[in-house]
Amino acid sequence: MSARARFSSHQTSHNPSPAVKSLEAKPIIKPTTRLSQQNLKMLAKEFLALAKQPRDLLAKLQDLVESTPESSADFGVDSGVLIVGLGNPGEKYACNRHNVGFMVLDRLCEALGGSWEAVPKFRADLAVLPSHNTCPLARFTRCYLLKPQTFMNLSGESVGAFARFYKISCILVVHDELDIPFGALRYKLGGSSGGHNGLKSIDAHISDHLGGNSYARLRFGIGDPSLHKPYDVAGFVLGDFLPAQGDELGALITHAMLGALFFACTRDFAATQNFFTKAAPSKAPEVAPKSLGEER
Repeated sequence: MSARARFSSHQTSHNPSPAVKSLEAKPIIKPTTRLSQQNLKMLAKEFLALAKQPRDLLAKLQDLVESTPESSADFGVDSGVLIVGLGNPGEKYACNRHNVGFMVLDRLCEALGGSWEAVPKFRADLAVLPSHNTCPLARFTRCYLLKPQTFMNLSGESVGAFARFYKISCILVVHDELDIPFGALRYKLGGSSGGHNGLKSIDAHISDHLGGNSYARLRFGIGDPSLHKPYDVAGFVLGDFLPAQGDELGALITHAMLGALFFACTRDFAATQNFFTKAAPSKAPEVAPKSLGEER
């Protein structure tokens, strides 16, 4: 059982339609750009070079649009891409580990020169990005940034309603991952929720629309509290990042933001996974302290 699975859920039950044969449906996210593998690699390199100067993002996107032959015109990507950041609304939770999905989307919205607007219909905050004429991202795809305001365990209500209304099938969900060490960023397409309550809710509300749960995930490692006893999983994910993690956290959020943007521009999951996965730095093994009456 994953560490996350030990965090009990208060999620309402939901039975997928009988028409949904399997949650392991064939992934439907396919590359829709005409970029060659060489140009994808060059594009990823350009994006990663922005890690130290993310405020230059819009200018760099404009340069890429003008200089890359394949991206000189719209790619015509059907209904666009939905990037979802998971978290809990309110200042009380703003700096929690569980809210790192919100943090990544806030950084992306800022870099694109957008602003957030509450949309009660979807119980979410939606980013209002610059117009097609002033935001180069629009030359790659139509992109929506969404932060559900339902609280984590009901995130699927917001995501499902939005995706169905706009008929969006290409979705990337940015979320905290308890079973990945802090410092690591990984990508996953479909598969189990790993006990994450936000993903459980999305699976329940999106499977009818997608014919499964084959949406992409950006898994932001927050570390495993089971290394220390006694521990409280709920208290850990709803706790703030440590002050000592501040600099590294900022760099990780920027890296994640650039990976999400690369995915939005290319809709190429394999390339995004190849170029933007980040391994945790090597550290000496942690020794879990023994608690009274317990053995590790």
